[in-house]
Amino acid sequence: MRVRVTLQNRGFIFEEYVVTDDTFRAQKIALARNPGAEVMRSDLLL
Repeated sequence: MRVRVTLQNRGFIFEEYVVTDDTFRAQKIALARNPGAEVMRSDLLL
């Protein structure tokens, strides 16, 4: 499944799409791709 993770870094808001089964794992992957960012929300896309 795809997970849309919305991140914020230095006032910029952007979305990262991750393919995984777990939303918490998707957040960790998105943070590893974008160090220094903060997770605002994550949505499961079917």
